[in-house]
Amino acid sequence: MAFPIPQHLPRATFQQPETSTTVLTSLADASTVTLELTSELIRKLNEEIQKTENAIHSRIHDDLEAFERQLDTSRSVHRRLTTLHTNVDALYSELEDSENGVIPHIQRALHTHSDLAQRTLNAEVLNTSLQHLDRCKEAYLQLENSISSGDLPKAMEIGARLQTLLDLSPPPLVKSLVLSDLKHLTRSKRDNVLEQLSKAYATCLDLKESSFVIAHHYGSNLTLNDILVSLPSEIIAVNLATLRKDLFSRFINCVLRDNYTVLRVKSTRIDLSASSSQDSFTSLLHLFTFLSEELLPHIPEPHRASFSTAFYNPLCDALQAHLFALVPATIDELPSYLTTLIGVIDFETKITALGFSTGPERRLQAWCQGVQTHYEKKRRTELLERARTIVLSQPSYGVTIEVEVSAKESVKEAASVEPLTDGAEVETANWDFDDEDTTKEVPSIASNKEDAESTEEDGDGWGFDDDEPTVEEKGQESEEKTHDPWGTNGMMLQYHQMMSTRLKPAQTRVVASPETYQVSNVAKEISELAHKILSEGISLLHTRLFAEQGFTSTRASLLMPSTPSVVDLFRALYPVLHSEESQSSLASRLRYSNDCQYLADSCKTLQDVYETNCSTQPDYTTTHSRFEETRGRLEVLATNLREDAIEEEAQSILALVANAGNFVDLGYDVRFTHASDRFRQIKNRITLISKDLQATLTRSVCYQSLGAIVDQVLGLALQDAFALEDIPEAASERIATLCRVLHPLDTLFPEVDGVSTVASYVPLWLKFTYLSDILEGSLMDINGWFDSGLLVDYEPQELSRLIKALFADSPVRANTISKIMRST
Repeated sequence: MAFPIPQHLPRATFQQPETSTTVLTSLADASTVTLELTSELIRKLNEEIQKTENAIHSRIHDDLEAFERQLDTSRSVHRRLTTLHTNVDALYSELEDSENGVIPHIQRALHTHSDLAQRTLNAEVLNTSLQHLDRCKEAYLQLENSISSGDLPKAMEIGARLQTLLDLSPPPLVKSLVLSDLKHLTRSKRDNVLEQLSKAYATCLDLKESSFVIAHHYGSNLTLNDILVSLPSEIIAVNLATLRKDLFSRFINCVLRDNYTVLRVKSTRIDLSASSSQDSFTSLLHLFTFLSEELLPHIPEPHRASFSTAFYNPLCDALQAHLFALVPATIDELPSYLTTLIGVIDFETKITALGFSTGPERRLQAWCQGVQTHYEKKRRTELLERARTIVLSQPSYGVTIEVEVSAKESVKEAASVEPLTDGAEVETANWDFDDEDTTKEVPSIASNKEDAESTEEDGDGWGFDDDEPTVEEKGQESEEKTHDPWGTNGMMLQYHQMMSTRLKPAQTRVVASPETYQVSNVAKEISELAHKILSEGISLLHTRLFAEQGFTSTRASLLMPSTPSVVDLFRALYPVLHSEESQSSLASRLRYSNDCQYLADSCKTLQDVYETNCSTQPDYTTTHSRFEETRGRLEVLATNLREDAIEEEAQSILALVANAGNFVDLGYDVRFTHASDRFRQIKNRITLISKDLQATLTRSVCYQSLGAIVDQVLGLALQDAFALEDIPEAASERIATLCRVLHPLDTLFPEVDGVSTVASYVPLWLKFTYLSDILEGSLMDINGWFDSGLLVDYEPQELSRLIKALFADSPVRANTISKIMRST
């Protein structure tokens, strides 16, 4: 670290190298040091030294007064420093001298004083320890004398005092051998005394399986009160808690559960015996009276109050559970049960007077006041469990339900046939596009003979053997290909008769008709259970029994809303339990839909009954909305289930229609055979579906659902036909043959006056049946049918497209298309 230069010293500038540096550099550069060189260098050094001395002398004399002042100051400081050093050495000698020094003398005095203080402390500690040991010895001797004399309470008192002395022993005695031995002896003596007291306690309070004896004395000089007072507080608390639990398990629970009776044999003994009496509360009152008279006076405070009050809440819990189990299952049994509750309230009043309570609160009385609520809770639990059992049972579908179906759901009357009187009138009537509600029933242009042949060809309609056509069926198909529908057997006469008729609009029946459908026994039982709950709730609502006995009435606020709950339970559990079965077949899904619809109708009936009997109740709106909500959900579920099932079946059949080849390339035998197989499968599949629908649904819903399926199938077939841009003659005959495969489906629908009502349920039926005739007819035939109004179901664009695909371009075709398009 560089030494800082004082500020008062002048700053020197070295513009040239110092002389010593020059001399040393010359010596270093000289190859040989000679005497002349050495003399020269010495001369230079002497000159420089002389110059320096002259400079110093000149500097001093430039300010001689200041120099002398600084020199005097330096000399004074030097003298004072010498004096201070001498005095410090003398002081150190006086303090640190080993013989006469002050510090060694003080150290010797302090060491002597410390030894004296330690000896004094040791004597005091020894004296204190001996005095404490003397007191402990005296207390131990008193403990031995008390034990030997049999005075256990005094022995417990002395033992506690001795234990206190041992715990407060002086620290020097804590690890001493004598104190350790005394602690072991004291612990042994106290444990012996405590064991004897515990034995005396068990003897005085002798609780067995069927008896309880309280002895007030143990031996000649020991009382029950002395025993309880002498025992430590924590042991008393544990013993009393154990006694309370044993009383509950051996007496109170036996009285409530097993119908035992408590008998007071002596003033200090009670016995438990079997009895047929139902008066459990009298027996319990005997028990608590016995405890109040024979035990509580001997229990010291504060254990007495805690012991008596600790009975109240567990006793109330046990009695409430017992009373809830006794809640009757019918309203007729309520009067006797209310009499029992009055006895319970009296019992609570008496045990409260005996001190077995926690305060002014009366739990049993409050519970009894809510007896109607408890009755409704238990009944609701039982009824919901009954509903759950019903839903979990295996369903059977042998229950037939009859319903009244309104005119909108019933079958419409078939169209009647009247002679044609005016051709213009026929055309106007049949092309009345605004008459949307009129159902037109037109007899098929095809012959009855062909229908009969088709029906005979289809066999029983089940289609199990239809995958491969038989030889006879192939022959019939070849006959159909070459058959002239207008030529033989009087069919031309029938054709002219049909052409000379017109349709009369169908009339809707306004008279309701009974129809039936199947539901499961589960739905039937759930409906009966819901009616039972509502009937019981209404009876409970109008009863005056609770008010007459002084109990609070809740107006069936819990039982009444349970009516829709059992239906909701069915709706929640049934689809989960029977999901695999419901997906296995159409009939299973439709039966589940029927169950939902049946329960929805039951909810409507229940809702009407509730409105009639409970419209003035405060919670009427809430419960009524529950009925409405449950009914609405069931109706939506029933409708969706049925529609989804029908739609799924329809989609599977539409897939067969799409797989038939869209009427393309039917000139090839392989394509035609494949399409024929698919159309027969379609007919047989619809027949099977019809059987499932007829077996499960009402007639009206059955035919509406079946009609929806058939209508979708026919619509897709018509769409495929209209999509063809060119239909050769051979292909048109084969398309007509394929369409006639589906003509027997009209037999699946009911007849009115011998006429099928298929057109009432399948809007595209007439349009589809006429397609075969159009495909095989000539332009003259089509013109005649159009003029007669038989093709009213076709849109002009559709009919024109068919004519363009069937016939080559010619003036007749152009005129026919022009006439058809002008009809728009």
